[in-house]
Amino acid sequence: MVKPRVCVAILNQGTVSTGLEFVLMKWMQEKRKKYQFSLFEPTDRPISNNRNKIAKKFLAGDWDYLFMLDDDNPPIGDKNIFDLLDYDKDVIGAVYPGRDDDGIHVHVYKFGEKYPEIVSFTQYPSEFRNGLKQVDAIGTGCIFIKRKVLEKIKAPFADIFDEDGILLNNDDMAFCHRCKQAGFGVWTDWSYVCSHFKTVDLL
Repeated sequence: MVKPRVCVAILNQGTVSTGLEFVLMKWMQEKRKKYQFSLFEPTDRPISNNRNKIAKKFLAGDWDYLFMLDDDNPPIGDKNIFDLLDYDKDVIGAVYPGRDDDGIHVHVYKFGEKYPEIVSFTQYPSEFRNGLKQVDAIGTGCIFIKRKVLEKIKAPFADIFDEDGILLNNDDMAFCHRCKQAGFGVWTDWSYVCSHFKTVDLL
């Protein structure tokens, strides 16, 4: 039996957490009887360009799953992040926090009330946040994607702008919107969590 092949891409923007590669290699070693892994650290900018280049390279190869992990989203806890592959979902990712003018939130979303006329997103209530759940959108900082998804969606991680060039949805949310349009499910397991580091210039 041929083991599914997984392309692992750490999006290195110059802030890779100390020891992240070793933790990932340890987890890949634990899953080696079930999956074959290849590890890369692509560094292109901006990040949407990097993601689309990764997707193009992925499709040119013979991998079955693409796993993208941003360098500022290290998984935390003792759960092997590659266990998410065992769910065999079209798209599945881990939970991680973010921050905006309204405060701290998590990058797991449901579509707004006026979707699809207006592509907007809101948070899930606390009682929804447990176990494996199908959701409308997740951040792409820690995400597994099946090959068939990227074969069907052209320019999957392109930002969405309005007619004046104002950003409406970044590559994360735009990708999940395109998955919805293409008929692919998006999932998360709320027990798999990543951190989300940000760096600042102290000067």
